[in-house]
Amino acid sequence: MTSWFPYVVAATVAYGFVNFIYKISAHYGYSSLRILNFQALTISVISGVVIIFKSPGLNNLNYLLILAAVNSLFFAVGTTLKITSLKFIPVNVAMPMGKLKTVFVMGIGLIFFSDRPSFNQAVGMVLALATVFMLARPSGKKMTAEQKNVHLKGIFLILSAAAAIAISITAGKIASGKVDKMTYIWLSYTLVFIYTYLTKRFIVNSGTVFKGADKRLITLGVVVGVLNLAGYYLILKAWEYGPLSLVQGIFSLSMVITIILAAIIYKEKLTPIKIIAVISAITAALFIKGC
Repeated sequence: MTSWFPYVVAATVAYGFVNFIYKISAHYGYSSLRILNFQALTISVISGVVIIFKSPGLNNLNYLLILAAVNSLFFAVGTTLKITSLKFIPVNVAMPMGKLKTVFVMGIGLIFFSDRPSFNQAVGMVLALATVFMLARPSGKKMTAEQKNVHLKGIFLILSAAAAIAISITAGKIASGKVDKMTYIWLSYTLVFIYTYLTKRFIVNSGTVFKGADKRLITLGVVVGVLNLAGYYLILKAWEYGPLSLVQGIFSLSMVITIILAAIIYKEKLTPIKIIAVISAITAALFIKGC
């Protein structure tokens, strides 16, 4: 039997850096739609080239089209909300709460796939919910009514992002054993590119993503695209060979890399309550994993 563990560890490292680049993008004030659009275009081009040389064919076309459409839509929505939330709350709050998508994934498993969590997994879900309450409350320093509203807006955005990405994860888990992975990635991210391009062009009505794009914006989009492509392929392999709850439990630890990078580069302060919350989130992930 192929081991899923090396795949999920490598994917976890890749996504730790992906999320940190999202933080950099938010720091420079770049539109989340623009970053996501360049990211998706990069993935679409690279995976398309791989497909041309690999020629995998189109097996299970119905599964491919439906799952790629669901994955791309909810990934686009979730990632846009996640990047936007970083403008309202620090990364050491957003990342642990974003990883609560693990709880949503388990909820989907309970409702739609008749999964039954073990005692350890149930404990992990309770710890994860405790993390929400610890991070959702305003910090010890006094906040004005306006600051509280900004904080709560960020919390709402990151929780909504977690729910959306949980649906995307579920689609990926189903697809991992039914369709060619690189074709699935190409179709998913081509659709993400189309969604984000049309949204910015016609709904946000602020021109195309290419208009006024500077070198830093393009570089961040391309780098995060390369890392995302590698990480997503690896996590699809992990989902193919391993149980969803175990894989997702380890995968959620990517936040540790992101938070450490943010503390080093941006000097984001780790208050006692945030340290406890991070430990709680990691412990929750380990319990959900089944340790």
